[in-house]
This record gives sequence, C-alpha cells and structure tokens, in this order.
Amino acid sequence: MNKGDAVDLVFRITAAVTRGFHHVGALTQTGRLRWYAANMAIGLIVVVLIVASA
Repeated sequence: MNKGDAVDLVFRITAAVTRGFHHVGALTQTGRLRWYAANMAIGLIVVVLIVASA
C-alpha cells in the first residue's frame, strides 16, 4: 500500500548510491599490494602538503 511513499524513496535512493559506491570501490581492488602501498604513500604526501601549506 505504501510502497511508493517518500520514506521508501529515501531508502531506495540511499541503497542505490551505496551500491554505486561499492561498484566503483570493487573496480579498484586488484590484489596488488605494491599498488595499494604506492597509493597510500601518494595520499600521505598530499595530506602532508595540504597541512604544511595551511
């Protein structure tokens, strides 16, 4: 009876967005440890540069 109301719409949109983020995240998982480590190092450098410039 209330399948199409606004409350259910909010939950459906939230679920769809979550599935989309999961799909994008799953595409980046290759199992290559060196790739993960390199990305973490690059991220750390970016964070340090942002903090140092502030």
